[in-house]
Amino acid sequence: MPPGEAVDVTGLSATSSENGTSYAAPHATAAAAMLHQYADERITANVPHWDVGARRHQTMKAVLLNSADKLIDDGTVVVNGNAVQAGYLLGMDRTVVMQDGTSTWLDSIAYDDSVFGAGGFYPLDEQMGAGHLNVGRAVEQFSGGEWEANAGRVPVVGWDFGTASSTGPTNKYLLNQVLPENSFISITVAWDRLVELDVDGGTTGEYDPGDTFATYADGAPGPYDDSILNDLNVYLLPKGSFNVNQAEAFSLGAEGNLEHIFFQIPATGEYEIWVVQGDDDVGATQDYAIAWWAYGTGPLLTADFSGDGVIDEDDYNLWASSYGSSVTPFTGADANGDGLVNAADYTVWRDAYSAASATAAVPEPTTVAMALAGLLALGSRRRVA
Repeated sequence: MPPGEAVDVTGLSATSSENGTSYAAPHATAAAAMLHQYADERITANVPHWDVGARRHQTMKAVLLNSADKLIDDGTVVVNGNAVQAGYLLGMDRTVVMQDGTSTWLDSIAYDDSVFGAGGFYPLDEQMGAGHLNVGRAVEQFSGGEWEANAGRVPVVGWDFGTASSTGPTNKYLLNQVLPENSFISITVAWDRLVELDVDGGTTGEYDPGDTFATYADGAPGPYDDSILNDLNVYLLPKGSFNVNQAEAFSLGAEGNLEHIFFQIPATGEYEIWVVQGDDDVGATQDYAIAWWAYGTGPLLTADFSGDGVIDEDDYNLWASSYGSSVTPFTGADANGDGLVNAADYTVWRDAYSAASATAAVPEPTTVAMALAGLLALGSRRRVA
């Protein structure tokens, strides 16, 4: 269905640290204004990973909610019989408590939806929302900039303003660090209701004075009520998963325009986040914002430049053909995430290739690449001299 005016139908929710009562956060507007100013400075300075998507209200909502405090990160929390190490709770400053004075976010239906036997059907808790607004953490969440889906690895703390499509590829975010067992990850997705205009004067596809909205009628072939509110879902899966049935955690809220995951990692490994649009009649028009925050063990070095799951000569050829170029960190043939394709990336590929195929001969850098390397080294010496 053709989108009309985008309408934000979910307000920010925060929690009082004194009594756990849910309320519309009075400081959320001021916090968003500060983040807008922060974004404007970086956009004006042409800082990488900053564009007008940083100023979208969906981005503000996802960043503010995802950085909310839930449990103080002091290493004393026990979850499922396991003591959570300091740092594993994403550097949170405060523990949010329900009205009973003792129950925390780990006791909420949003964390453990045992009615259904699995978490994810209630993205937020009715008392605690997403936690306690923390502007300092919001700046930290926001400061890393925007990282696009399906464009290489992303840092463990980041966000994106993107577009989901039921007819195109699933939007996937592959984290660039190993997540340790018992650590936590927080993920928030926010989007707008899409509606149809009955009378569409003035600017086509946008609301103008005098325009009217179409009367509700369920828009097949998508899910029931999808012309009232289109549904996005978010999943956390092990790296290389093939479908959502392999997800370790998910948020599938049936109401509202926000999904949220706060989840304890079950096993040390590499993970990826999927954003899925299930409404066929929306097509490629569903804008959304996502923010994520995880605890990683350190940047990964990857030699699978082609992304086919195999370290082979194809990866070497990609490195050789792009030698000397600048790229988005951890994309293309940038193995170490410094944004450059150079001899250091070849070394990572060579070692990985040798380990994967001990009997194979390792291709050596081409004459052209070696000449470039020599010129770069000469230039470096001249600058130092």
